[in-house]
Amino acid sequence: MSDFPRTFDEITPGWLTQVLHESGAINGERVDSFESTNIGDDQGLQGDVSRISLTHDSAAPDAPESLVIKFSLADDKRRVWQIQNGNSEREVMFYSELAADVGMAVPSVYFSQFDSDSGHMNIVQQDVGRFRAVDQSDDCSFDDATTTLNSLAQIIASGGTQIACSTIRGSRISPTAINSNQT
Repeated sequence: MSDFPRTFDEITPGWLTQVLHESGAINGERVDSFESTNIGDDQGLQGDVSRISLTHDSAAPDAPESLVIKFSLADDKRRVWQIQNGNSEREVMFYSELAADVGMAVPSVYFSQFDSDSGHMNIVQQDVGRFRAVDQSDDCSFDDATTTLNSLAQIIASGGTQIACSTIRGSRISPTAINSNQT
């Protein structure tokens, strides 16, 4: 799909059906309708994020009941900052090229696309809302810090930072800025 929705208003049941079919998440089912709830406000996120609750035309036991969709920021000034720093492009590249190799669980991604001309991105992924979100703008507990550092250690131990440095072509990440797992 070279053309993709850039805002929530552009999402249609037909587009969601196509995304889920092409990713293998559904087979003959169809998305009849959906409801969107913004879940990114005041969370320090670098994108517009919503949970999409789906209604399918038939009850398929493995069909996702909800998704999370992330777009580039709608605010043009803030999106320019994202483009200049390569944030959206790196996030899409992470999910499409690196996620399987980092040595830790990540949400399943059904669609990820970046438009280098406009700086817009769209990521459709598994809803992992059953997990607690930690607001990155608040102080975190010792347990949250420990969990985060253990996750980062898993990535480093798996060679994930080496993979990232060698795979993200043209990014603004410097291999010397990341402590890679070199032997």
